[in-house]
Amino acid sequence: LPPEKVMTVLAAYQELALEIIQEEGGRVDKFLGDGILATFGAVMPSSTYAADAVRTSRRLVTEIAAQQSRFTKAGWPELLRVGTAVAAGSIMVGTVGSTDRLEFTVIGDAVNRAAKLEDANKHQRSAALTDGKTYALAREQGYTGPEAEQRPAVLVPGLGNPVDLVVLA
Repeated sequence: LPPEKVMTVLAAYQELALEIIQEEGGRVDKFLGDGILATFGAVMPSSTYAADAVRTSRRLVTEIAAQQSRFTKAGWPELLRVGTAVAAGSIMVGTVGSTDRLEFTVIGDAVNRAAKLEDANKHQRSAALTDGKTYALAREQGYTGPEAEQRPAVLVPGLGNPVDLVVLA
């Protein structure tokens, strides 16, 4: 597609995603081309951060699917598909860069795991993944969404040990 059309579709997607993330209590850390890094409970403490993130992941997939006409009107020639992933854990919140250009960001194992799980959607033929520990924590925090498919001990490229995957969508 021409770059102008891609940018129009990307803007429509990011607008919808940002709205959903914020409604569910998240904060966008950064836009990475067609990717988005969002955090829950990192900047403002939350007792339901994992539940909020899992709910957001499922909601992104369902609302993007429900609003396909929005992307078709913007010029996307087929169904717009997304892949999301959630990983809970310790992270470091801070600024990186130099005195001339600083950016707020998060780093840590949970950030890396989320990125690897998002990539794993392609191999798993899924749209939203999390790991077993994050899913259990989300349930403890009050997540009441539908039961999700469990895929135990899956080798995920980039992660050293097998992961108990949970397919959210």
